[in-house]
Amino acid sequence: MSQTLLIFFILAFGLQTILTFHYYWAYNSLSAPVGTTSAAPEIFVGVISSPGKVEYLERYMINAAPHFGWHRAFDPHVRAYTFDVVPENIPRFQYDRFVRILPLEGEKTNYHVNSQLWSWKLMHETSPNANWYLQVDDDTIVAKHNLVAFMRDNDPGKAEIHGYCGSVGTRFTRGKGKLNFVIGGGGTLMSNAAMKLLLPHIETCRMKYNNLRFGDSRVFACLKFEAGLSLENCHDEKNNGFSSSHPLETTIKQRNPSARVISIHEKDKERAIKLNKLFAQDGWSSAPNDGLHCKWEDVRREIFQR
Repeated sequence: MSQTLLIFFILAFGLQTILTFHYYWAYNSLSAPVGTTSAAPEIFVGVISSPGKVEYLERYMINAAPHFGWHRAFDPHVRAYTFDVVPENIPRFQYDRFVRILPLEGEKTNYHVNSQLWSWKLMHETSPNANWYLQVDDDTIVAKHNLVAFMRDNDPGKAEIHGYCGSVGTRFTRGKGKLNFVIGGGGTLMSNAAMKLLLPHIETCRMKYNNLRFGDSRVFACLKFEAGLSLENCHDEKNNGFSSSHPLETTIKQRNPSARVISIHEKDKERAIKLNKLFAQDGWSSAPNDGLHCKWEDVRREIFQR
């Protein structure tokens, strides 16, 4: 009996060691700069922001906070894109991250709506070999562990785009038909293969689809009408980890409690801090199961205490 127990404990210790190494490797291969652990980052993150507006900058800085903000999980592969002049009072470590987008010659005065479309180009220029590209709003909070698990269940070599879906009708597309698109507030996850389809058309599309009201719909008009990549299959909303709807109470009621959370679009500062801290538990330290695989029921319990 004692020999059997000894063998059991040896096997259990060996499995624990393997799992710990796997998670440690996974984190470092995700975050490593070019030329170190990984030849290219697994993901590059672009944050759309308006730092010239106080409330937008406050939201950005919560998510970029060095001790609990979710941005730190993806350092150094994070950039912020803006049409604003970047205020000089931003802390230097964040100021250097901002990339300003300027209008093209002849572009309409509302060129800032194209910041989403143009930032895909800038993201690729900075990190052309990333497997995945994630674009989010400055008030989007991301559960890093669940996002990485989701990415690894999908193939970056296939032209795929994931997120929380919306649609616009024919009157917005000038008779070209209904357009499905991923709503930017929930985050848009684009594979390297899809990025390569989009890239050749970005400059043309930046001028061509100014009639569309929203920046995220312009990205998908470009993909569908110029690159031939339609977003036909949107994720089942009940089990979708990406979310962009308000209020949060409604989102939680609509979701499967045991489905994993990937993103939440949240403007309330106190809630944003709580969500960042909750997702920060979602494990990348030495023990493989030190935190949550955060689910919608965890968010409900943390935010609403029930």
